[in-house]
Amino acid sequence: MAQLNRLALFLGVVAACSPDAQPIVAGDGGTDTGPFAPDWCKPSLAAGSTASVIVGEGQTFYRDIAENTELIWEKGPQGGHHVWIALRQRGLRMRGTIITIDLEDVEDPARPRLVNHSRLIYDFDKDEGYDPQKGGFCTRPGLRMQLDNAGGVALVELLGHKVKVTAQLRDPDGAVATGTRTIVVKGVLD
Repeated sequence: MAQLNRLALFLGVVAACSPDAQPIVAGDGGTDTGPFAPDWCKPSLAAGSTASVIVGEGQTFYRDIAENTELIWEKGPQGGHHVWIALRQRGLRMRGTIITIDLEDVEDPARPRLVNHSRLIYDFDKDEGYDPQKGGFCTRPGLRMQLDNAGGVALVELLGHKVKVTAQLRDPDGAVATGTRTIVVKGVLD
């Protein structure tokens, strides 16, 4: 009986690998016909040409913010001070998208100073709004961006300063989108 089960498994694998095999249905209702698998945010490869990302804030959910919004830093569990950044995107894959975020002190525009540079990969969650050509919006909250990182900028030097947040997203298909927002960082010095 065990050999019969192994034979059935083997024949199933062979059939799945044959050139006439049916596409595999992706978890979000798309069809995997190769390296590209459509999802909520990117229903087709063409969606990548209209990809966009918006920088917002939020630890547990995305919230839109205006230019020069004041964000209060928090002291983290290991003693660093950070702000919570959240992203909202469309036209890029929900999974496997590389997120690069730079925080730059631009209080003196002639001498910008890099405060934090992070490269991350997180999944995005479904959000509202769906366009059959562009896809739906997806969000990623909870991006903890440390201010007193190894950038050589002391926290006291950032108090009340404008910090430019630049987020670049690149998905596995090569689609890229960049968004920026300037925030003002405030908090209690300890």
